[in-house]
Amino acid sequence: MTYPMYFFSEDFLSIRDLLTELPTKECFFKEGAYLWQPGDSLEYLHYIQSGVLQFSINHPTGHEKIISFHGRDTLFPVFFEGPVQLEQALEAQILADTHTVAVKRSDFHSLLALHSEVSSAVIRWYTHFVNLLLYETGHQEYNDGFSKLCNLIYLLLCRDKTEIVISQERLGKILGMSRVHINCYLSRLKSEGIIQLHRMRIEVLDKAGLIAYCSEATVDW
Repeated sequence: MTYPMYFFSEDFLSIRDLLTELPTKECFFKEGAYLWQPGDSLEYLHYIQSGVLQFSINHPTGHEKIISFHGRDTLFPVFFEGPVQLEQALEAQILADTHTVAVKRSDFHSLLALHSEVSSAVIRWYTHFVNLLLYETGHQEYNDGFSKLCNLIYLLLCRDKTEIVISQERLGKILGMSRVHINCYLSRLKSEGIIQLHRMRIEVLDKAGLIAYCSEATVDW
């Protein structure tokens, strides 16, 4: 069963060794930097060796929508045939010092033709990514704010964790809500003993209590 996921990692671990067949360059990014600069064409795909980045899209009004997070042993951006219309609005910001191996998109295209396992890895990744977009637009969009936040916390836990490292500001940018609303909903969960709030971190004390507030479509995967 494919379930919604906001954090991608180890998606391309199985093809890491195949990248040695291609010309590559090592890249190092500091926290707060960007994988590419505004206006740049997305010529390179980055295999993340270590670190975390945040993928978002910016609206002309200045609003930012966080879409997903990407960590170790995943490729970002994943191969696509471009350019795409909103390419200039896309951003990948480094959240923790990140080391990548960069591959030209054109070179990676040749790898797709040579190795079926590479094509399979790309298809699996897009299956998960499209599933996330469908979940957000076809389900999460119609939930009330409190349910949206509970759903998001549950999914960010990746099912086997008890805490997530994230700020209230980022939660708001994922859900399209103000920090005032996010703080109100988090305070409710805290008062009910479901979570404990720490600086840049949310600890889940009562997972069953959290699940009780999640939508059926979120937990029934």
